[in-house]
Amino acid sequence: MKKSIWILICVSLMVSATGLAEVVVTEANNGNLVMEDVPAIPESIVDGLNRYQNVRSAGFRSWDQDGDRIFVSTRFADVSQIHRVDHPGGARRQITFFKEPVGGLDRQPGGKHLAFTMDAGGSEFSQIFLLDPAGTAEAVMLTDGESRNTSVVWDQDGRRIAFQSTRRNGASNDVWLMDAADPQAAKMVWESPDGTYWAPADFSPDGRQLLVINYVGNADSRLHLLDVASGKTRMLAGDPADPSSNFPVAFDREGRGIYFLTDVQGEFQQLAWRSLDEGAEPVILTGDIPWNVEGGSVSEDRTRGAFTVNEDGLTRLYLLDMVGREYVPVEGIPTGLIGGMGFSPDGLRLAMTINTPKTPSDSFVLELGEKAMGCPVEIEFAGNFSDNPGEKPTFRLLQLRPFLEHEETLMIDDLDVTDKDLFVSSSVVSGNRVISDIQDIIYVNPEVFDLTQTVEMVPEIMDLNRTLVDDDLPYILIGPGRWGTCERHLGIPVDWSDINGARVIMEVDLADFQVDHSQGSHFFHNISSAGIPYFYIKYNSETDFLDWKWMNSVSLVQETKYFRHVRTKEPLLVIANGKKRSGKIIKPEPARPFKV
Repeated sequence: MKKSIWILICVSLMVSATGLAEVVVTEANNGNLVMEDVPAIPESIVDGLNRYQNVRSAGFRSWDQDGDRIFVSTRFADVSQIHRVDHPGGARRQITFFKEPVGGLDRQPGGKHLAFTMDAGGSEFSQIFLLDPAGTAEAVMLTDGESRNTSVVWDQDGRRIAFQSTRRNGASNDVWLMDAADPQAAKMVWESPDGTYWAPADFSPDGRQLLVINYVGNADSRLHLLDVASGKTRMLAGDPADPSSNFPVAFDREGRGIYFLTDVQGEFQQLAWRSLDEGAEPVILTGDIPWNVEGGSVSEDRTRGAFTVNEDGLTRLYLLDMVGREYVPVEGIPTGLIGGMGFSPDGLRLAMTINTPKTPSDSFVLELGEKAMGCPVEIEFAGNFSDNPGEKPTFRLLQLRPFLEHEETLMIDDLDVTDKDLFVSSSVVSGNRVISDIQDIIYVNPEVFDLTQTVEMVPEIMDLNRTLVDDDLPYILIGPGRWGTCERHLGIPVDWSDINGARVIMEVDLADFQVDHSQGSHFFHNISSAGIPYFYIKYNSETDFLDWKWMNSVSLVQETKYFRHVRTKEPLLVIANGKKRSGKIIKPEPARPFKV
């Protein structure tokens, strides 16, 4: 018994001695991390990790005024600063030398100045600065130095800046407006009614309206249209009673609608366009892409856009024709994550940041002209030239599209054809084709055409087009006004998928409805790549005509409320000579006096 007690006492003493052993306590991160009995990490491991933890990125931030150079954000010492890169693989030339990291950066449209945000004096309240990157003067602070200012947006004239600020009370996210040349006159144009996030996203082309985002939560963000003069707002996307996520991209070129990302009609974000008309519904543009659209960018002239899609964890880039609202994927981009996109001032190049296993957040530039399309391109441009020798001329790119020639050639001037043999004759034609296998014509019945019902006409042409596409029957499409316009009072607002079976597209004037023709501009990419001729018939023209009487006599296949579908017994002959801007459509045999 005594022996057992002695053994127990010894064990107890041993346990007590162990419990009294000294605990090794170490600290890291200025005392924020306290560790007990954690062994030190060998310096060899620390040195090995530095190559992965201290990678120096070079993310794209903006283009210079001429579009010859890019600005990137890269880290020297402890903070990121702005650098200029003059050519691919070129050296990074440091532009800013601040103790604080530079935040957002936006170049003045049409100008050379850079507006950027940065904390002032370590206050963590960002301020807005203006810098001439080519000059020697210091950056000028435009804001008050006390409030928090962010979300900088230039108007399209490069004169005014809209931004988010807490200047009113130090807390609320209000929307402010300033003239960059007179920052002291900055004024609040929208007072936040609550504690949620409000910020400007884009100016309308005329500068009178602002697209504003109100971020309430992860599943609830709304877009508002703000009238700058009156301060009145109108909700364009989102619903407090039925929340959805909506994020702005930009106004369209005409200022009649907006592009934005939304999940209102699906489980993931889709690219959409919405008219500014009261009660308009969003038009989903990427309904056939079953992945999340992450972000987008637009060119300065709003004719071209780009957006990225998260396809199974990797980024896929698409280019968007903002006139026809058509898009195509871009091949050959390095596999990785894409962000921070921006078009050059002329819209011919797209810069972006790509994070890949071999290039951690480096800047890349995509050429969008002949190199990108793999063929010669047609460029439509405009220039302004002043009589004043001291005033520089301006140049603007309007359209860029593939230039494709087809083998078929037939000189119209050499044809011995009388007017009675002709169905159509036009002196406003694009495309260079000879087509001799079309027997179907779909046209808007001018007797029942109603300018106020153009939207209601879209489902009818969709159904007619689908039937002919399913039957593999090409057709000629004829209608008043502009095909594919965004403005319902200028024509029928179809998408390309609604009429993609048409082999010839024709716009005609009516006695009581005459508008400037589109020349197929709403579907330039589709028309050019598929070799589809475009015809325009001017009302009361001395030379151009369409034989309505003959067309009405052709065998009727189907008639809807607004359209007639007719079919000839033999094929028509379509001859389009785009080089001479002339074209003819010849009636079937036996009226045709020759063979092709």
